[in-house]
Amino acid sequence: MISTITLDTYKQKINSDDAFDLSDSFNGRVGDEQVPLVVQFKERGLAQQFQDGLVPFITGFVGSLDENGIVTAETGEAVSYVGSSDDIVGLGRVKMNLPGTMFPQEGYFYGFLGLQNADGKRVTTFSVWFHVYNGNPDMFVNKAPFRTELQKLLDEGEATIDQYKNQLNSQISTVTQSYTNIQATVLALTTQLDGLAQKIKDGNVVTNADLKTWSDQFNATVQGKLDGMTAEITNFATNSSDAYITNLKILLKTEWQESTTSGWYPQGFSVNKDKNELYLSTEITGGTETRIEIHDLKTGELKGMKSFVNEANSFSEGIPYFYNANGELCFIVSVVNDDGYAIFNYDTGKVGDNIPINGKFKWGVEGNNFVATEATPGKLAKYSVYAWDSIQAGKPLFEQDVYVEPMGNLNRKPQGITMSNGKVYLTMGAYGTKIALQAYDIDGKIVTKAEFSKSGLAEFINENYPNSITDTENYLLEAEGAYTLGHTLMLGVVANGKFYLMAAGRLDGTKIQTNIPQSNEKTDSQLLDDGQDILDLPSGQYEGSNFKNGPLAASDGSLLRVRVENNAAGRKVLTAVQSYSGNQWTKTVHTDGKDGSGDWLVTTGATFTNTTIPTENGTNADSFVYYVETRGYFAKHVELRIDSLTNLPASKYITIGRVPIDMAPKIPTTFVIPAYSALSSPSKYISLWVTAGGVIFAGTTTNTETTDQFSAVIDWIHW
Repeated sequence: MISTITLDTYKQKINSDDAFDLSDSFNGRVGDEQVPLVVQFKERGLAQQFQDGLVPFITGFVGSLDENGIVTAETGEAVSYVGSSDDIVGLGRVKMNLPGTMFPQEGYFYGFLGLQNADGKRVTTFSVWFHVYNGNPDMFVNKAPFRTELQKLLDEGEATIDQYKNQLNSQISTVTQSYTNIQATVLALTTQLDGLAQKIKDGNVVTNADLKTWSDQFNATVQGKLDGMTAEITNFATNSSDAYITNLKILLKTEWQESTTSGWYPQGFSVNKDKNELYLSTEITGGTETRIEIHDLKTGELKGMKSFVNEANSFSEGIPYFYNANGELCFIVSVVNDDGYAIFNYDTGKVGDNIPINGKFKWGVEGNNFVATEATPGKLAKYSVYAWDSIQAGKPLFEQDVYVEPMGNLNRKPQGITMSNGKVYLTMGAYGTKIALQAYDIDGKIVTKAEFSKSGLAEFINENYPNSITDTENYLLEAEGAYTLGHTLMLGVVANGKFYLMAAGRLDGTKIQTNIPQSNEKTDSQLLDDGQDILDLPSGQYEGSNFKNGPLAASDGSLLRVRVENNAAGRKVLTAVQSYSGNQWTKTVHTDGKDGSGDWLVTTGATFTNTTIPTENGTNADSFVYYVETRGYFAKHVELRIDSLTNLPASKYITIGRVPIDMAPKIPTTFVIPAYSALSSPSKYISLWVTAGGVIFAGTTTNTETTDQFSAVIDWIHW
């Protein structure tokens, strides 16, 4: 497979004098127009967020290589392209449709590829090169035209768009014809009214009661047709994968092996449209064997079955398939009750070892995106994205974790996950309950969710397969897996011992009644797993415990609410609030999570540790203590508290105590402290110095007496 073009602004992994070779993944040809170049930009391994108006650009020269192996203004022709926000397609990817001016002549492109802001300032660049081939049609006349994997994917997407466009045009034609029919009906009725008016004029009329009855019927007929047209047009106006996601169509009803005798039950599925086959994984709960059944996609007939051994309570709730280099049919399966996947070669009957990834049991594929999760009832913290080709190769290439919003109203057991049209769908519904859907965007935000009415789903099944479910309220229903066919979301539904393959979001589907209205509910924060590095979080709001590099001690597992914001200076500002106490901390770091303000600064709930200072040179004090703020406005806030300092000789400059040098002020600090009796004797005071070395000196006046008492609270910041 052709590798994905991925550029990391922090990890270029290339010598400074070299250029990235794109020719394995991208090349141009003289005369080409609107050539799609897809590049994924990352920042320290995470998908680029494209903030501050960042857009892609490419500039350089096309021509012959010079003696240094590059193309310059002397050997080539200058070309350039600057993209826009429309070129950003998500998950850190950009798609630049390069114009024909980028390929003016045969040779090599050598130049820069990178990102620039709205002011045209370059933020990051990469040196790149690729081939530009001759546009002469006589060349390579016996060769098949060059089609990249990306172009094939685009062809597939365009075909899907054309399919839906044709369906939509067909429906619009139906509505137009309905409107034409209504016009004809109205014209005919108007003609009848004209005739009736003439009869009234001639005195040849029915009674007023007859006329009113006829008029009411006319109005009801016309209004009913108009209302129906309005509803249809409204549906077309809101057509999107979310707007009609609850429109279902049953593609197949079938049984699995030993469905009623030995406890075998479906776990996941996938669909091979080219082979006209349904793949179904089944297992006995708690068992140590998983079967892969192959059924005819039209008849449901069993065509073959093989099995592999797995740990108890390991479930293959997603079984994406692929063909390896030898053309052998393979499946992604689960063999351990832990994170990771294995590859089951159906043709050889052999299963490989567990390969660690984030997530277990549940995974799905769209394009080259492989999504996985470890979702449990009531909790889905994140989903993880890997490159699908790397999963097939057994060498997972991690792309990013996407932390999601809290589950909100979700109270169903997660049963499958997949990606469809760029959204990640979670299918839910344990044995004997109800079936629900929840969708997330690439930022982890909930974009839609719905719970199907149990009776509504039963009635839908009975419409397609009469008398399949007799008691529409009390029957065994469960969601089993999710899959993406092309870009269509597929659901596995088990009802009363039969497996139903359903397509969701179909214009020609039946809209199923929902208990929870389809919604775009948003919540304020994302729930994180324990141990997340707080400094690596992108902009957003989060909740979690036991953060790495957080403000709390390692032994403190209390809940924190965290807000992360990027400021105009290119810094990341973090604010953390302890849930039960309301104590707040703040910290500033660079956007890569490094450097910044150092220790966490506490804005509320300050606490101190105190240390007694021994007095020196015969002086005494009821209390001579320094306090260090451990949670406060400043990390090195020091407070010196003196209570009833006495026995100071007159006209002397003496040491009375010391603080550690790492607590001392950076420059000598001086204070004047009046005596306790200063109101009646204003000449009685001492001058106090705290040096950068931590020594505390006191200077007395000629009027100072040993019985005089001096008290004060003095503070400084040890920067």
